[in-house]
Amino acid sequence: MQVKTIEGFTYIDFFQIIRCEADCKHTLIYCKDQPGAIRSVSSLSAIEAQLPDDFFFKCHRSQIINLRHLQKFAKFDRIIHLNDNQSATISEDRIGEFLKRTANPFYGKR
Repeated sequence: MQVKTIEGFTYIDFFQIIRCEADCKHTLIYCKDQPGAIRSVSSLSAIEAQLPDDFFFKCHRSQIINLRHLQKFAKFDRIIHLNDNQSATISEDRIGEFLKRTANPFYGKR
């Protein structure tokens, strides 16, 4: 995946992405085994359009997670725990869709 940054372009393997988070008009992309985030000058919706639906889930208006990095879901706190000590908040109206997507034992395993 080609990601536009302030310096130019960075190329990222989809499966290395743990989560993406909106940051004003930019997007922070957190990847496996990489300290810190890659700051893209693209909006979250532009990044979302490049991600395969099979593996990625928009859990909140400002966050997208990679279901392949899912560790656990704390329903009471509405926190999704991911690999590399990452986490994301899920909006209340997205919980049903999240549970449906993750109930299938083959989600994100293609």
